[in-house]
Amino acid sequence: MNLKEYEFVKYGIIGLPIISITFFYIFVSQSTSSLVSFMAWNISIFFVFVSLWILCEILQKDVGPKAMQDIAEIIREGSEGFFVT
Repeated sequence: MNLKEYEFVKYGIIGLPIISITFFYIFVSQSTSSLVSFMAWNISIFFVFVSLWILCEILQKDVGPKAMQDIAEIIREGSEGFFVT
């Protein structure tokens, strides 16, 4: 998803947690403990969606030329050997 084409979606995703926290405070509970727990839950769900969005953006990228893939394979083998020990 290209952010330049969907500018309104970007602002909607950013504003949705703020709006839902405000509605929760006004209509559900004004207790500090429930508000803090709702904020933590809301923000964590928000960042799960942001991380999935970033993952999709990364997976859409080109893998690169053959020389870069060969070097990446060597680096991958070295890092796997490092983590085994």
